[in-house]
Amino acid sequence: MIRAAGPLSRYITYEPAEDPKKKQPSRFRLLGEEANTQTLLRRVVWDRVADEQADEELLRQAAARMFPRQLLDAANRRRDAAVSRLGGRFTTCSFEVKVIGRMVIGIGDENPHENSLRLHGTYGTPILPGQAMKGVTRVIAKESGDAEAEVLALGGPAQGAVLFLDSLPLPGGHAAPEVLTTHGEEWAPPIPVTFLTLTNATFRVHLVGVGQYGDLAIDYARDWLTTALQDVGIGAKTAAGYGYMKVVEAEG
Repeated sequence: MIRAAGPLSRYITYEPAEDPKKKQPSRFRLLGEEANTQTLLRRVVWDRVADEQADEELLRQAAARMFPRQLLDAANRRRDAAVSRLGGRFTTCSFEVKVIGRMVIGIGDENPHENSLRLHGTYGTPILPGQAMKGVTRVIAKESGDAEAEVLALGGPAQGAVLFLDSLPLPGGHAAPEVLTTHGEEWAPPIPVTFLTLTNATFRVHLVGVGQYGDLAIDYARDWLTTALQDVGIGAKTAAGYGYMKVVEAEG
């Protein structure tokens, strides 16, 4: 039996099948069905060298817990209420975007298993980072040729008038492991690398326009962002078709 190292050894164990040829199931034991996904992916290392199946099963267990309905319903209600209160002082805009195909974001984040995905620090759920959304928005803003509007909304020497909040997912999304095989020198064997992708995931986006021209700037930002998500994509591997999204609901 293999245990998680440190204090988590009391909660997470893995027992490989005694005879893989007989297709006996391995056993992964995890106390607490609501275990935080970020803990599983970023804090669990085994107390001794484990076979690949242990890491693969850990990844599957994390993927299965990535969209907890009760937690996400509550978190999105709190976020909507907070943005609604901001609407009394600033211009706000909310809409939902859905992944077309697959998406992987944050794959370069540090992770002991080298299969990272950008997750919320408290909830352990996937997020669309506001910084990433602002980055792809600027791509479309530059293509528009309207430098004055770009600086107004997104900033230049000074801060822009639009704030991009990290976006939380709605319940119902799905995460699944995929395999990327890297090839080095001709004489070296290929190295398969497992990573997590998101499918059928919908995120709730919130933009906040501040300052004297916040209402004007937020219109530019919303149009540029929705175009960017559909035409440019967000996250890693966009050249391979990952990371494209479509708007499914828009609000003022």
